[in-house]
Amino acid sequence: MPFTVDGSENIVTVVKYNSPQMGVIRVSKTGEVFTSVTESGGLYTPVYEAGRLEGATFTISAAEDILAPDGSVRIAAGTVVDTITTGSDGTASSKELYLGKYVITETSAPNGMVLNTEPQSASGSTRQSTSLRQTAALSRQTGS
Repeated sequence: MPFTVDGSENIVTVVKYNSPQMGVIRVSKTGEVFTSVTESGGLYTPVYEAGRLEGATFTISAAEDILAPDGSVRIAAGTVVDTITTGSDGTASSKELYLGKYVITETSAPNGMVLNTEPQSASGSTRQSTSLRQTAALSRQTGS
């Protein structure tokens, strides 16, 4: 809010309202990705390498009541505040969220991957970005 004091007034009043502190949760999903096949003596073996996984969907919920400075509840515990899906780079970012404690749960795994049902936690107490990294397990079928 730029202003100029030119001396023409004895009293200059400036009003600036506080803005709530916000943060962003970033998720990164990696796992084994099929890359090629090797052949040895007529036996073909698939080759997997670590890669970024597109299409993992996560819900972000308030782990506890998120309070305003006056003690009023901004977001009730358990409320889903955002749903994010990883892109081609294997990452996803939430919208700006009020600082507090959150639970991140994978709700949909990329095709061929196993869903990670263990909730993860994230919290912020100052303006920051919280990152969560997950490694996926590949659902492989073996012949018998």
